[in-house]
Amino acid sequence: MTSIKPGSVVVGVDGSPPSDAGLAWAATYAALVARPLLVVHATGRLSAGEVVGGPAEAQAQRSAAGARVTDEAVALARRMTPGVDVDTEVTGGDPREVLTRLSEQAAMLVVGTRGHGPVAALLLGSVSHAVVLHAHCSVAVVRPRVTPAAGVVVGVAGDGSDRAPLEFAAGLASAEGAALDVVHAWRAVDSLAHALTSKQRAETMAKHERALAEALAGLTEKFPDVQVNRHLPEHRTVDALVDRAEGADCLVVGSHGISRGREALGSVSRSVVEHASVTVVVVRS
Repeated sequence: MTSIKPGSVVVGVDGSPPSDAGLAWAATYAALVARPLLVVHATGRLSAGEVVGGPAEAQAQRSAAGARVTDEAVALARRMTPGVDVDTEVTGGDPREVLTRLSEQAAMLVVGTRGHGPVAALLLGSVSHAVVLHAHCSVAVVRPRVTPAAGVVVGVAGDGSDRAPLEFAAGLASAEGAALDVVHAWRAVDSLAHALTSKQRAETMAKHERALAEALAGLTEKFPDVQVNRHLPEHRTVDALVDRAEGADCLVVGSHGISRGREALGSVSRSVVEHASVTVVVVRS
């Protein structure tokens, strides 16, 4: 059984460039919030050929290769964040199952992913997608950056479910010394067949302005050092968040709409994770 210090930042590694990006984000975040870092490599299930040819030897080879991966990962983490408490674990089993189990005691689970866009569901499909769906703690899906980025963006639903993602995003912005862009998208109509009068449209916008103000109540008092920028775009929520996050360091969304059933991600959260070009954190309430 894999061990973990409760409240750790857990990152899955496999030696790939996306994995290295995930490790860098995890180490930096662990340093910012003063939490231990657990670097995990799951060796996967043995193939039929390995079982027939000698499972003990095959597992030993996989474990040795995994140890090399975690050793390199730890060396990188310690170069980046010398003061962080780092542990490693190489364990047998499916990475999806291993990381999901560890998430029961983790503060944050971090995974790298290869891309975004129309085929992102396929790219996320193995480890990244599974842990976003089923993890018990918040999850960061890290995308490698090709250009410098700054700032934190958070989506606000305005339905009473926003406190956890807002406070996480504000805390991250405070730790990074960055601005916080709060996005509450709205639409005056759901159908072109039901156009509103100018008065009705103004009333609708005022309602959303009130919802945003209520969601943000007390945030600036708790995080006085964070510059909070409010955005109320008349746009589809997913498009508004993805567009605003361009050039940001991180996009934060809540787990509102996430269930444990067959449809494990709500439409907004799922689409944001799949289509954003930046790192996305799904915050569990």
